[in-house]
Amino acid sequence: MAALRTIYDEYRVLTAKPVDEDGKPLPKRITGFDVMPSREHDVIMSFDAAQAWHMTPDDFVDNLSASEFMRRIAIVRATKWDQPTAKSIERNKYKRMTRRP
Repeated sequence: MAALRTIYDEYRVLTAKPVDEDGKPLPKRITGFDVMPSREHDVIMSFDAAQAWHMTPDDFVDNLSASEFMRRIAIVRATKWDQPTAKSIERNKYKRMTRRP
């Protein structure tokens, strides 16, 4: 359990929340993760990471320790996570106002 706590403390991308220009959290968007049973969340989280390590999502979930699982998830998440820019915030705001996809 200590190894898992260390991963959460060191890999801040696991808990980072996107904020706007003023530092206010951006509104939560519903994703597929939110509409699946919680028992499947580990498998959903493992899809991109399993591909990066040439494993199946099930192997990724079943054959790694919890701390190694979260470390690899954090690495993959860091490659895709990006703080929104003023332009992207404005574009998203415009899309919400006009209800465009």
